[in-house]
Amino acid sequence: MIQVSREERLEVLIRVTRTINTIRELDPLLNKIMDLALETLGGERGFIMLFAEGSESSERALEPKVARNLAHEDILSETTISYSSAMDVARTGKPLLLARTESGVEARQSVLDFRISSVLCAPLTVKGEVLGIVYVDSRSGKTFTADDLEFLTNFADLAAIAIMNARLAEHLFKKNTYLQKQVESIWGFGNIVGRSAAMQRVFKMAESVAETNVTVVITGESGTGKEILARAIHFAGPRKKYNFVPVDCGALAETLLESELFGYVKGAFTGAGSDREGLFEVAEGGTAFLDEINNTSKSFQAKLLRVLQEGEIRRVGDNKIRKIDVRIVAATNKDLEAETKVGNFREDLYYRLNVVNIHLPPLRERLEDIPLLANYFLERICGKMKLPPKRFSQASLDLLMIFDWPGNVRQLENVCERAVIFLKGDAIEIDDLPAEIRSLRAPAVRGPHAPSAPRTKSELKAEKLRIEKLFLANLLDSAGGNVMEASRISGMDRSQIHHLMSRFGLSGSDYKRGG
Repeated sequence: MIQVSREERLEVLIRVTRTINTIRELDPLLNKIMDLALETLGGERGFIMLFAEGSESSERALEPKVARNLAHEDILSETTISYSSAMDVARTGKPLLLARTESGVEARQSVLDFRISSVLCAPLTVKGEVLGIVYVDSRSGKTFTADDLEFLTNFADLAAIAIMNARLAEHLFKKNTYLQKQVESIWGFGNIVGRSAAMQRVFKMAESVAETNVTVVITGESGTGKEILARAIHFAGPRKKYNFVPVDCGALAETLLESELFGYVKGAFTGAGSDREGLFEVAEGGTAFLDEINNTSKSFQAKLLRVLQEGEIRRVGDNKIRKIDVRIVAATNKDLEAETKVGNFREDLYYRLNVVNIHLPPLRERLEDIPLLANYFLERICGKMKLPPKRFSQASLDLLMIFDWPGNVRQLENVCERAVIFLKGDAIEIDDLPAEIRSLRAPAVRGPHAPSAPRTKSELKAEKLRIEKLFLANLLDSAGGNVMEASRISGMDRSQIHHLMSRFGLSGSDYKRGG
């Protein structure tokens, strides 16, 4: 057997240290540790045993993990090895050297019975905690020395750190996997409530684009859930393991928006004390959600166009071009096509962005979803507040169905939360609703002069459509067919008015006044 020098053993210890920084999976790490120990010490057989995580240091919890020239069952059966010696080291945390013949070295009956020439066994210890043991023996006449024991003890200390790091890495991986599944369940399509035909069309289109990398524009009034839909698209697609980065373009000034998205280098402007990556780089591999994209300047739009066309960015104050791989999902509560026609939005960017357009209908156009949403919000809010289940009375639900919901789904959620907070009983009645909804309650009129009212859900829907069409016709007439003027008079977005005109087949030209 070739004698390994002290310098060579030191080199092995350095290699073990490098192993700590390169192997993060436990099984490959244990195999590497075992091979290094046998190779350096000239041992014939060896094994590593670890205590089960979370267990006390007891014999029953010690499990064989890696073995060389030994079967796992032979280790536990104590028929060919000095098992008692391994248990002593695990229990006491003290290394052990045994031999058959060498004077001054302890001998045991098991060593004699199993014709073992010499045994080395050292604890795998980190911060006073014994994780397990590493065992090496020889049956060919080689007798290990005190230097060998010193080496194995130092070796085991380094190996224990590597094992602890590998276990932590495995824990983090499992936790990340669990959290990823939790995030997907929270933000997936299954968490968006909607049974109406309009929402089913939204789901079908969104699920189709989720698996692709195409750019998507989500349109809809404020409060309809554009960011929630964007997250669902992200977490249903191949980029779900990477970041979803939302950016409210309307909340930031142009210069701040550019530095936030593109990043900057030190000295680019006053206060830029160091380099900083932008949100596009943070979203690398994932999705950047640009909300209120219409509230951006032409200068910013030109830079965004380059991101879409070339997949390139340049930090503020930098000459270096950086490649990025980011999916863009944009959202707006405006009619981007109309904004383009009046010169508020770049036409080339509009066509580059608008590969797929998904329109989220306002809540007043999906009446059948209101009871579903209301009960969903009640259940979630009560669960969050650890309160008994609550419900809406039929009378209060009827009022929710005829309210106009200018704030859409977000407003309905707020109404539900407010009702739960102040509710004393189990059922939410009309008096528990906000004043603007309670005001819709019809006065009690009886007798032959009582006005007729819808009696069924379909009659109620038809009546609402009739009133909406009448409202729109009168509005267009007052504005002389001018959509911008109609928007000013009504306080509605032009996109809403265009949507209603398309829905009811009305044209502004029909209402233009003769000159």
